[in-house]
Amino acid sequence: MQKILMVLARGFADRPVVDFDGQTPLQRARTPALDRLAGSGYSGAWAPLSGDAYPSLDEFLKKFFDSSGALSAGLMLAAAADISPDEGEAVFRLNFVCLKPGATSVVMLDPTGFGVTDEENRELLAYLERHLPPDEGESFRFESLGGCEALLFYKRAGTPLSQESFRGFSPPYAITGNPIGDHMPVAEAARRFVHFVNDSQMVLSTHAGLREKAQTRMFAANSVWLWGGGLAEEAVRVSEKTGGRDAALITDSQLAKGFAKLGGADVYEPGGEVSATVSEALSRHDFVCLIEDVDDVSPWREPEEKIDAIERFDAEFMSSLLKELSGPCRILVAADCGFCVESQEWAADAVPFAMADFDGENLTPPKRSGGLAALWEMIRGGEGKQKKPTPGFSEELARSGRIYSVDAVKKRLFSG
Repeated sequence: MQKILMVLARGFADRPVVDFDGQTPLQRARTPALDRLAGSGYSGAWAPLSGDAYPSLDEFLKKFFDSSGALSAGLMLAAAADISPDEGEAVFRLNFVCLKPGATSVVMLDPTGFGVTDEENRELLAYLERHLPPDEGESFRFESLGGCEALLFYKRAGTPLSQESFRGFSPPYAITGNPIGDHMPVAEAARRFVHFVNDSQMVLSTHAGLREKAQTRMFAANSVWLWGGGLAEEAVRVSEKTGGRDAALITDSQLAKGFAKLGGADVYEPGGEVSATVSEALSRHDFVCLIEDVDDVSPWREPEEKIDAIERFDAEFMSSLLKELSGPCRILVAADCGFCVESQEWAADAVPFAMADFDGENLTPPKRSGGLAALWEMIRGGEGKQKKPTPGFSEELARSGRIYSVDAVKKRLFSG
């Protein structure tokens, strides 16, 4: 069975930067290894996170591996921390945030609560447990994840929670500076969790440490924010979605680690020499996915900082990888979505991908399976190596050809 390496270049795509004469950081960056992959193989653009869902890693993983839409980020993080919810227990992501009254509504001022230490996190959760009494027939508990993050485990007697209970809360870092009223649930089934957020504000306003912090620094955490909630869900095994290949994920991301654990895939830490870790994982597994963990709030503050990160990735990882891989392998490098460094926003744009078969020395277009689908793709001009010169690994791929579906890319990836 052919080995496959998938590299997810999170947030590499961008939109044109004014100071770059309409180019993006990815276009400005020197990426000879990525450009070689795009020029020698099968490249184009796809939009794996188009639609209503916010462009996030958990949404990408569910989309690419055909997992249930009900598999929540909260459950993934619980799995990563080796915390199992009880039967019938829901799991939410919980952030300590700072809200500010606006002229007509309350605004999400800072999704990280202007900095919360691990010790403060545990103390605040204990304070909430003491001062937030559960309603009749319900129970809840907290688990600290450090910093401003935690998990809420919630259980209610009687009627089970529906999926409507978890819809409506936007990711807090996606609504910074915006009124929160437009990003909270309106369904009756979720009313208890809206009350939970509101009640937390009253409780935290009485916390002596936060009051002192707010007086000396003007702003501090003053509310919790619930999001990414869901009930325990049986995840699809990753190997079932990779053509029966034994799978492993290499990542620092807690979300990805939890997804892998739930899906029965092995997890590797990237380590100092990522290319060496990839080689080791490929020696033991037929499908390896490398996901670099980036800050979901702001992975890069300036365009030059992003260019530097992209160039280091190309020089220190991709170039080394193509020198060190010893056996044949199919390689896919793809962005999941765009991160607009000027506006500091994630965007579900069409983003580049490049795929090639590597024999230890040469890169060639990936072989396809036969049949009418392959013939139709060939007639449409999508076979193998591009007829026109490839504009390198950049967003230009989205402007120079058709946008491929996720299924089309996956079919090519797992063919042959």
